[in-house]
Amino acid sequence: MYIVDDATKSLRLKVAQKEIILTFHKLLKLNLIFKPKFLKFIIIISLYIWYNFRTHNEFLKRKQMKKQYKTVLRIAGVVLFLALVVLFIVRYSTKAHSPEDFSYYEAAPLKLEVFYNRPFKKDRDIFGNLVPYGEVWRTGANEATTFYTNEDLLADGSFLKAGKYTLWTIPMKNSWKIIFNSKMYPWGIDLDKKAYRDPAFDVLILEIPVTQPEITLEQFSIYFEETNDLVFLKLGWDKTLLAIPLKMTKEAQIAPLSSN
Repeated sequence: MYIVDDATKSLRLKVAQKEIILTFHKLLKLNLIFKPKFLKFIIIISLYIWYNFRTHNEFLKRKQMKKQYKTVLRIAGVVLFLALVVLFIVRYSTKAHSPEDFSYYEAAPLKLEVFYNRPFKKDRDIFGNLVPYGEVWRTGANEATTFYTNEDLLADGSFLKAGKYTLWTIPMKNSWKIIFNSKMYPWGIDLDKKAYRDPAFDVLILEIPVTQPEITLEQFSIYFEETNDLVFLKLGWDKTLLAIPLKMTKEAQIAPLSSN
C-alpha cells in the first residue's frame, strides 16, 4: 500500500495552493473572471479539488484508490467544465452587445493604438443618463480602454511619456476629464460596478470641451484624425464628440525653430 507521510502531504498542499492562486491570476488576465460571485466560487472550489487530487496522482494511480475519490474527481471536472462554458457564453454575450475594436495611427516614427469596446445607443439617452455625469467611466464597455504610444507626446499641451495606459473619462455636460492611467486592469469595473481605476496610477488628467457631431452616433467610436501638424484622438457617441490634440514632443521642439 502506498503511504504518504504528513510532511509530504503538507508540502503538496502548499504547492497546490500556489498553483490555485497562479491559475486564478491567469484567468483574471485572460478576462475569464466575471462579475457573478457564484461563478467565482465554482471555479475556485473546482480548481482546489482538481489540484488537490492532481498532487496526489501517485496515490490515485494505485488500484486501491477508493471509488468515492473517482466520483468526486469526475464531479469536480464536470463542474469546472460547466463553469468555463458559462463564462464563455457570458463573455461572448457581452462582446456581441459591445464588440471590441482597435484604432490605429502610424506616420513614422509615431505609432498610436487604442483598444476599446463599442456599445450601441439603442434609443437610449447616453450621457447624463446611461453614463452618469461626474463619475469615472471605463470609456466603453467590458475591459478598460487602453491607449499606446511609442513616442513621447504632448496631449493638449501636457507631457505624456511613451507607453501603454488605460484610458478613463469623467463625462460632464460641457467638458470631459480625460485620464491616462499607467496600470492595467482585469476588467473595466469591479464587483460593485464601479470603475476599476486606481487614482494613484494616474499620470495625466486633461479637461477637453465637448462639441456636438453633425449626426447622432449610434455606436461608441474612438478614432484618429490628422489635421495640419496635429493628430486628434476623437471620442464620440450619441450627440457628444471630443477631440484631444496630440503631437510628438520632438516635433513640438522643432516647430518654433522652423517658423523663424
